[in-house]
Amino acid sequence: MKLGYRIATMLFLAAFAAISYAQPRYVLAPESAIRIDGSSTVNQFSCIALKVEGFGAQGGISSAGVRYGARAQVSVLVSRLDCGNGRMNRDMYEAMKADSFPQIRYELISAELIAPPDSINPFWELQTTGNLSIAGVTRSVDAIATARGIDSGAFRVEGSIHLSMRDYNIDPPSAFFGLIKARDSIVVHFDLFAGPAERDSAENALDGK
Repeated sequence: MKLGYRIATMLFLAAFAAISYAQPRYVLAPESAIRIDGSSTVNQFSCIALKVEGFGAQGGISSAGVRYGARAQVSVLVSRLDCGNGRMNRDMYEAMKADSFPQIRYELISAELIAPPDSINPFWELQTTGNLSIAGVTRSVDAIATARGIDSGAFRVEGSIHLSMRDYNIDPPSAFFGLIKARDSIVVHFDLFAGPAERDSAENALDGK
């Protein structure tokens, strides 16, 4: 069960509170992926994050399995989202106010163990709450995620979050004088790989250096 709680601290990731620097640190691996799926009046689209960065550290554990005092974060540069079409990329960057707010950032608030792995289901199931910041607007979001250990203290966390663009004051992009318009609802899928970090680099990341 200790491994499952350690997994919870990194999930899509970050509650910022005082922690002991004796606790383990984690960083996201390059194979971590985030994908945004949506649809328009004529088709469906996906935007892939070409680079995902993140870090975290353990906090405390309550008797109910909720983690407190953890520090962790996941961020993506808006300009590194690729929707597979240059015009669509530009429209998306403009709609998300990339010049003024270049990052999408998630900060974990809490992660609670729903179900541990068993002989049928090899995954930890987690209920998470975090702050998601897009285009200068921050909102609390909930997500159920699955997590599992892979090797050498590393782990993998997967899940999805359903969002409304207008909740973040984003006007869905349109083209051809409004004849083609993106729908408001999008789904953010995350597939994160994290492993132990070198102590110095992790402390610098957590301190914003």
